[in-house]
Amino acid sequence: MIDKKQLSDYIQEEGLLAKWRLNESNLPARGFRFKEHIQEVMQACDFLFTEPYRNNASFGQRLREIMQLDVSLEDFKAWCILACLGHDLGKCGGEFQLMLWNMEHSYRIHHREKNAPAYIRKRMAKEKRHRQAFRHEFLSASLIWTDPKIRAWFERQAGGLEGLGYIVAGVFGHHLKADKDRAVKIDPHYSPLPVYLKKATSELGSLVRGWGRGMLPFPLVEDYPSDHSFLASERTLNAPSKEMEGAMIEETTGRQLEDNRVSSAIKWVVILSDIFGSIAQNEGESVDEARDRVYKNLRTMFASCANENDFAGRARKRLGEKKLNCMQKQSCSPEGEDILVPASTGGGKTVAAL
Repeated sequence: MIDKKQLSDYIQEEGLLAKWRLNESNLPARGFRFKEHIQEVMQACDFLFTEPYRNNASFGQRLREIMQLDVSLEDFKAWCILACLGHDLGKCGGEFQLMLWNMEHSYRIHHREKNAPAYIRKRMAKEKRHRQAFRHEFLSASLIWTDPKIRAWFERQAGGLEGLGYIVAGVFGHHLKADKDRAVKIDPHYSPLPVYLKKATSELGSLVRGWGRGMLPFPLVEDYPSDHSFLASERTLNAPSKEMEGAMIEETTGRQLEDNRVSSAIKWVVILSDIFGSIAQNEGESVDEARDRVYKNLRTMFASCANENDFAGRARKRLGEKKLNCMQKQSCSPEGEDILVPASTGGGKTVAAL
């Protein structure tokens, strides 16, 4: 296992990592470095708001209409893109970087072994995996919510306090659902690792000033905030939990978390963008080719949504005389329209989709 000095050397010389270099199929992970991953996710988010989905409306526009969000499309898109920009900010923390750089260090040692297949190399790397004291999205939310410079930057970009609350909710909930038991519990003897904000602000700042300047739907108030000291400790993390998320939403919007559709919609967009921005290359495929393939497949899916006008007839033909439950029958009634289906596991959502 590498020590803190080796970790700092790796980060300063080669940059921050965002994920393990191989996916579950042992293919190269697209955008496994920090800056590249966040750019891929932001670009996927932009795709969801610009590519025609149904009746010349984008997915983001349709989602806003279906969920009856009482915010403008411009604000909704801006908050989603900002949430994508900040969703993995906590990966600049030493906890996450030590985990990945341990794996990378082990990989580099073992990958030279003769005839060592990818799954063996991956297993070797995981044996050296550092156990994190907390998840990266805890730190992402805490940095945006409690750090004065970063909070001020996101609040100005979001156009006010309301947008900031929605952004932090999207960042905090893009992996796991917040609940009352989901809080940071740090060992009292925990020795805090540094948060590599200098490197993160350098990489994200160049992203915002360069590629992001042409696609962000609002003028840049200022560049990404400059570096300053920050340690990931119990004091600074502030133990994010469902209570914290609810307090953030109530403080910034005056609404209860459970009654807030906007924060849920932003989480969904961030999750989808994260998925589409993370799909790995096929063997021998470049990052650009992989991105083009993903978007081509999405365009094909969007086109089928726009052209399919008889969902009920299609379902009857596919299912024959199968008896439908109440939820499935309701799903068939608004032919040609998008609908939201709230149903538990095993409730019949797949049949409803057909």
